[in-house]
Amino acid sequence: MKYSPPISDSQNIPLSRSFSLWATIFFIAVLAPAFLLSNLLENLKEELVHAKFEDHLNHARALMAKLDKELDPISIIQEALEKFRKKVEIKAVSQNLNSKSAAIFDQVFRKIFPESSKIFWFDPNQNLIHLEGNPQIAGGRTWQTFFSLLSGKPISDLEKRLASNLVLTVFGELVTVNYLKGAFRQAIEVLIGGEKNLFSILRFKNGDMILGYSLVFIPLSRAPPGWELEHVIRIHGNQNEMVGGFWKSKQDGNGSGILNSGLMHGLSESMTSSYSCWIGESFVYAQPRSQDPDFI
Repeated sequence: MKYSPPISDSQNIPLSRSFSLWATIFFIAVLAPAFLLSNLLENLKEELVHAKFEDHLNHARALMAKLDKELDPISIIQEALEKFRKKVEIKAVSQNLNSKSAAIFDQVFRKIFPESSKIFWFDPNQNLIHLEGNPQIAGGRTWQTFFSLLSGKPISDLEKRLASNLVLTVFGELVTVNYLKGAFRQAIEVLIGGEKNLFSILRFKNGDMILGYSLVFIPLSRAPPGWELEHVIRIHGNQNEMVGGFWKSKQDGNGSGILNSGLMHGLSESMTSSYSCWIGESFVYAQPRSQDPDFI
């Protein structure tokens, strides 16, 4: 009698079932973890992209708020006047303004501000200074009384009439002396001959000691179009930040880096409020200016 060994249960399992079992084990042990890991990495990648986008968006919004202020003509001129005042105070040290020193600082002023700007110099006693090497100032006595009127220095009735007449003829009947006194604090807008000007009164000091004063008139109406935009482009147009602006009505603008008129025209056509996107490796954010919806 021939002996045959017993057949085990595993030997009774068909080949197809055995392959299916191993495939299931392989899927659970290898493919499933790999799929989960891939899915996890994809989610992580999306979160990193979103976080990067939000970081750039927040930075762009903060920069946009800063630009909105820096595009304001009064703020630009005020900052330039403050720098000029400090420069005079450093150069003058403890010496009062006189005809010689004021003539030197007058030339410095002309290099910074528009040629058509006007500046009148006064010593610590609020007396008008006639610049060395320059002709006598036309209407000098009237400007002297005008400054005394604004500063509160005691003047005669005749001088008050002279100063009041200057206010009326130069600034118009709607402008008050109290409004003009605000020029001691910051530059203010005035109309002179129908042209918009900024008027400022600078006080030069060394500690508590007054070195002198100046009355400054800067014509804004004669400034070239877009000079405010050129100003912020010079400040922020570096490798890390690109700034630009576009006027929809003119279909023209200017900017640094990739922000040319063509690109900004395209952005203006595709946006209704704020707009942000990636252009290559650059994050671009655009929005209309609150004070001028025509300007993006």
